[in-house]
Amino acid sequence: MSKFTIGDTVSLKSGGPLMTVREYKQVHTSADNIEEMVHCSWFDSKDELQFNSFYESELKTDSPGPKISFTN
Repeated sequence: MSKFTIGDTVSLKSGGPLMTVREYKQVHTSADNIEEMVHCSWFDSKDELQFNSFYESELKTDSPGPKISFTN
């Protein structure tokens, strides 16, 4: 089961910008080991959109913001 959901806000455990989870992929790291790769996007200090992939174990969930619901 994946630790994050597409659209979640995450950051590297070692620090860095807030990123948005875009996609998950499974990769074989050895003959009998499969790990989740998390594709993320974020804006850098020049407000340019960046993309990269990280192992799920390198990321942490950012504090969730308030839930907003819309009614018709």
